[in-house]
Amino acid sequence: MKFTKHATEKFGLLRTFGFTLTQDQVTGTITAPDKRENRGSQTISTKVLDSKFALRVVHEERKGIIKPSE
Repeated sequence: MKFTKHATEKFGLLRTFGFTLTQDQVTGTITAPDKRENRGSQTISTKVLDSKFALRVVHEERKGIIKPSE
């Protein structure tokens, strides 16, 4: 799995709002989502984190590499 620049920058942005997200959480959401939707070449994987929050990861596979998208 390769994280795009946008995805990497998003980790820092979320930290400024007091929400810590890890690459393992993103990877886990992609590999074992609670819900998965397809939108063209992209897939949206959703994982419920708790009663208030869910993580939605937009990603696509290119040349066998899964990339969280921009």
